[in-house]
Amino acid sequence: MEADFAPLYERLNPCFDYTATAAIESDRVYTRGTQEYGRAGGRKRGTKPV
Repeated sequence: MEADFAPLYERLNPCFDYTATAAIESDRVYTRGTQEYGRAGGRKRGTKPV
């Protein structure tokens, strides 16, 4: 099944996006590492895992 979501997105009010490192009060944060690999560009930039 294919769906065209463009009309739905056009009706949504603009809002801000959260970054990958953002945390809000209701979040439960489970983490391992520092996001250093992702911040350096990850696979898209040929970054070596740390």
